[in-house]
Amino acid sequence: MTDVEIIRQLCSDIIAERFDWLEHLIPKIYFGREVRALPMICPEGQCGYLVYFPYSEMPELECDWVADELTIDGMDYREYLQMLSS
Repeated sequence: MTDVEIIRQLCSDIIAERFDWLEHLIPKIYFGREVRALPMICPEGQCGYLVYFPYSEMPELECDWVADELTIDGMDYREYLQMLSS
């Protein structure tokens, strides 16, 4: 899989709640790439998680439960994926 395909699949898995971020608190392989997740903490407690690919130039994904948003490098995931398609 290409990096773009991995990002698309990861977004799809996160949205469908198939990505078990707790399993990735320690680095694991996801479609051939090492991936890691970290909890995002806000004053009210945990508000989501961050997914990143250590030692690579791939973007970070943030799943924010409070804002009900999935972002890639700070950009809405739909806009980011559309930008990659262009």
